[in-house]
Amino acid sequence: MNMIIQQQLNDEKLRFLQELDAMGVLNEDVNSIIAKFSPPKIKKRKNIKLKQSQNSIYKNCVVLPYCGKIIKDNCYAMRKNHGLYTQCKRKRDDNDYCECCSEAAKNSSTEKPPYGDIRERDMLVANKELVGIITYGNVLEKLNIDKKQAEKDAMLLGWTIPDIQWEITKKKRGRPKKKRDITFVEDTDDEDENIPETSPNDNATDDDILTYLLCKCDE
Repeated sequence: MNMIIQQQLNDEKLRFLQELDAMGVLNEDVNSIIAKFSPPKIKKRKNIKLKQSQNSIYKNCVVLPYCGKIIKDNCYAMRKNHGLYTQCKRKRDDNDYCECCSEAAKNSSTEKPPYGDIRERDMLVANKELVGIITYGNVLEKLNIDKKQAEKDAMLLGWTIPDIQWEITKKKRGRPKKKRDITFVEDTDDEDENIPETSPNDNATDDDILTYLLCKCDE
């Protein structure tokens, strides 16, 4: 509404100045007069969103699995990262690794960081050399990470989390039962029998006397 009123006032001003100009009263051109009394135009500042680097996004996002992508500005060392074996989040120096991972590589017989190089990850997985490696589904459950947030952070990096990473692997607990070898022992004829060896005494019962007589008959 205010803009409509303002436009009407401007039109009236312009009409009035044009009439004065037609009468020869004005010493200047109409457009010059309008320019003098018009408010300066304010240029609107554009909100320029600075594009975040991959390193900055990766450093501040939730824990993510390896998605087959490598950030070139980052250290090429591999970190265990809850069993996911992902790329180090630090920026690398002039060398392939950051300062921390470079020191670790120097003290290693392989001249590589303790958990290896991210560029060799696929080969290490194929050779089953990554101890305790697990899928992202287990980490997601353990750390209570929101799946949608994980997908959003991955998208910011231009990544897609592989379907196989969402699986949850259940570990078998306990040791397997050992089979026991059972040996059966047969009875032998050499075992002692409860045969009374002495004659029944005066206190013997009728059963005792009968048993004694039967034993004697077998001899």
